[in-house]
Amino acid sequence: AWRELYQEALAAELGISVDELQAAQEAARTQMIDDALASGRITEAQAERLRNAEPGDLRRGFGMRVRHAIGNAFQTAAEILGLTTEEVRAGLAEGKSLNDLAAEQGVSNLEAQLVAQLTADIQAKLADGTITQEQADRMQENLAERVGNLVDHEGGKFRGRFGGPPDEA
Repeated sequence: AWRELYQEALAAELGISVDELQAAQEAARTQMIDDALASGRITEAQAERLRNAEPGDLRRGFGMRVRHAIGNAFQTAAEILGLTTEEVRAGLAEGKSLNDLAAEQGVSNLEAQLVAQLTADIQAKLADGTITQEQADRMQENLAERVGNLVDHEGGKFRGRFGGPPDEA
């Protein structure tokens, strides 16, 4: 309801109909997708998903990608530690860090192992065409620093580039 009211108000302010406004929004959206594809910032599969998504789905899609990346980091850490994500989540809730959990499990070099596995995951996505080289480069950018922050953080909410542990595994 709010979106429709907004579109009516915006269309009135611009002196056009709501249909004209929606057509202009769709044209701009399509152009942005086509430009991103042409420049190599997204793959053809990603462009197709974007073209088929409702405009509001684009915002939710970004949040889900971030949540998925966070979940992957925690899932990977849990696998390296030989724990479930629930056990990792419980340890964090107790105020422990991933490094604390690694020490308890007798795992050394958690940070290096996590960086190596996440890097391999990124390269696999690049190789199968799920992501572009530019996207892979952005994911790799400061990866070691972000993983360092992740493994050193002692429980509670995360701040910064990794956000926080996922609510769902």
